[in-house]
Amino acid sequence: MVCQMNRSLLLIAGLGIALSANAASAGFVLNTARDFVRSVRVNPAQISIDDPFVTDGFGGFLSYVPDSADDPVIHPLDLETYKYQLNGHVSAVHGTSVTYSGEYSIVIDLRPLGSPDVYISSGTFILTATYRTPTHALITGQLTQVDGPNEGGIFDLTYGSAHPINYLGEYFETDPGLGGELIGEMSQTAPGAGSLTVLLAGAGLGLRRRRIK
Repeated sequence: MVCQMNRSLLLIAGLGIALSANAASAGFVLNTARDFVRSVRVNPAQISIDDPFVTDGFGGFLSYVPDSADDPVIHPLDLETYKYQLNGHVSAVHGTSVTYSGEYSIVIDLRPLGSPDVYISSGTFILTATYRTPTHALITGQLTQVDGPNEGGIFDLTYGSAHPINYLGEYFETDPGLGGELIGEMSQTAPGAGSLTVLLAGAGLGLRRRRIK
């Protein structure tokens, strides 16, 4: 118990977190980087049920846009420590429409500081890809959180509600039959939910993006 408490205190001190509760409409947009997704086809000629749809390690985020001044503040340098991972497969195919489902996680990567990752959100996802060409698809869907932050004082992406995280993006199959690049945005809108403002001080982190294997 003491060890866990000390770890939480060190985490809060190291990240420079400032907290304030606000009752306001809540929301944000997290724009992802262009990340590689492994999607090896069992049948090279077509997409099949159970074909994998898995990010190559952890993907990153390029920007964070809060809906209002009452929403959490994440400084750009700190955003470089935020990572996400998708681990799924093809669960349905109907013509040019493909459904991918599986599990996701969003973490703060603290390993360069000698600490374990902090999990912000994890759960399940369902994404629907509409292929406009054999190698390009528009993707929409939702990430449904099962577990929130595993550390006290960390921003809950669902604002403590049952609202799923929305996903909108594009997939480009750059390596035919093997995988391609995924880019998109994760957004949240939880009207009337109390928001938690979290300030992660840029000074002291400033970590460069790296791919986690």
